[in-house]
Amino acid sequence: MSKNNEKKAAFSDMVSGLDYAEMERLMEAMFLTPISNLYSSAADEVVWCPPIIKHGPPGPGKTATDARLAHKYGVPHVVNTFGARGEGGYGCTPFPVALKGGQNEGRVAFDFPPPADMILGFPNGVGIMTMDDLALMPPALAGVAMNIFQHREIGVHKLGGGVRLTAATNSVEESGGFDLPGAVANRCGHLAWGDPSGAESADYGMSKMRFSGKRFQDEEVLDLATAEAAVLAAHPDAFSRGSMLFAGFLRAHPHMVRRQPAANTHQLSQAWASPRSIWELAVPAYVGGLIHKLPAKLLHASVGMFVGTSWANEFESYAVNADLPDPRGFLMSILNGTPIFTHSRTRIDRTIVVAQAVTGLVSGLKTPDRRHLAGAVWTWFNTLTDECADIIAPMVKQLYYAKLHGVPEARPVLIKLEPVLTASNG
Repeated sequence: MSKNNEKKAAFSDMVSGLDYAEMERLMEAMFLTPISNLYSSAADEVVWCPPIIKHGPPGPGKTATDARLAHKYGVPHVVNTFGARGEGGYGCTPFPVALKGGQNEGRVAFDFPPPADMILGFPNGVGIMTMDDLALMPPALAGVAMNIFQHREIGVHKLGGGVRLTAATNSVEESGGFDLPGAVANRCGHLAWGDPSGAESADYGMSKMRFSGKRFQDEEVLDLATAEAAVLAAHPDAFSRGSMLFAGFLRAHPHMVRRQPAANTHQLSQAWASPRSIWELAVPAYVGGLIHKLPAKLLHASVGMFVGTSWANEFESYAVNADLPDPRGFLMSILNGTPIFTHSRTRIDRTIVVAQAVTGLVSGLKTPDRRHLAGAVWTWFNTLTDECADIIAPMVKQLYYAKLHGVPEARPVLIKLEPVLTASNG
């Protein structure tokens, strides 16, 4: 990043200082990171890529990076610019439509139509959609942007979970536009995107833009389905590990649940911590970083993009020093008769998050050997029933609902906890 860009980013809590190769590697890791499908119309739909806004001066390749990534995996890339289409082009103008299906068949209602390329641009429900020049978005469209980033919809039209959402913006001073409202900013990640070095720029110009005028003509196209399958196979273990660390951190530092900047400040338009940005964005991004084996610098950035770098600094310190076991490794150590983690009366918070993590791991339907590992969970819980019955009772219920109470190791725990479970309507 140039000194000029560093100076502009210095006042903020935004992730900055990454070189061009690091920024591209981080974006590719997020492209292949599943996030919460809380707002999906299908319970089993996999939604990919936390929405990320690249902040930077005009012309360093913010949008071009998305184009290269789309080509690398052979998917469509659609660029939309809020400021260019006007309010009507983004669903602010109601339009009468005839309803279809059920008792409302044929009735006329008002809907808010999306741009045609949101529908036509992704025929297979997969691709990258870049919301460009976000600073030019008029305030009337802020609610539309919020719905796109969080609910992935305009009106009744929903983007498929395979459509990755990104955005790019110049500063308000450079664009003459508007600060991003805090409610929109908190639904996205934020990355300071600087200029490439002279050598990086020269390499890009000579290798990506061929003399024939055809871009990327010699580059191999990777199979996206294969890459996604590998990520999903690694996700249960990584998620149990990542979510355990975040849960432990927030129990130890409850004041970090929300770190919201003051109203009417520029920082409100960037990354800051709320329960939503932590659990729906930062946690999935961190888990993606673990799956893709990002180096420490980029793993830190994967958190800081969504909650701010100062929050990420404190979380990183906790994660390094927390002395929490890998959930699968802990369960395997129980099965081997040499547990690597022991309950401490003075650190109940650690016991809680480890219990939640191992329970979550074995409850996942896609976790390999879940019933075998569940035996280890019940074995450990049996050692906790005397001191921690009220703590493990919710996890015992979860194991029951996951149909993991039929393994032999569950019986002694269920017998001991029957009064507690009965009292709590378990």
